[in-house]
Amino acid sequence: MTKSTLQKSLALALTSAAILMPLLALAAAFDQPTTILPTDTFKNLTGVIGQIRVVANWMLAFILVLAVIVLLVGAFQYLFSGGDAEKQTAARGRIVYGLIGVAIGVVALAIVNVVAQFVGGGTLGVPTGI
Repeated sequence: MTKSTLQKSLALALTSAAILMPLLALAAAFDQPTTILPTDTFKNLTGVIGQIRVVANWMLAFILVLAVIVLLVGAFQYLFSGGDAEKQTAARGRIVYGLIGVAIGVVALAIVNVVAQFVGGGTLGVPTGI
C-alpha cells in the first residue's frame, strides 16, 4: 500500500467510526418502544402524546445525526484542503452549518420536552443523570 492509500483508508475508517458513535449513543438514550401505531393509540390524550414522542425522537435523532455528519465532513475537508484558501472557506462554512444543526437539534429537544411537560406528558426519556 502506498502512503496516500493508507492515509485515505485511515481517514475513511475514522470517519465511519465517528459517524457510527452518535448512532450508538442515540440507540442507548431512547428507551421508548418504536412500534408504529398500536391499535389503541389515539383513544386518549396519553396515546396521542406517546405517538408525538415517538415521532419527535426519530426526527431529533435524524437531525442530530445529519448535523454531526455535516460537521465531520467539513472538518475532514478542512484537514485535507492542502492550504487552499477557497477549500478552507467552504469547509469552515460546512463546520458552521453542522454546529448550527446541532444547536437546532438541542433547542428542538428542549422545546419538545417543555411542551410535553406542560401538557402532562413528561419528558422524552432523555437520560438526565449523565
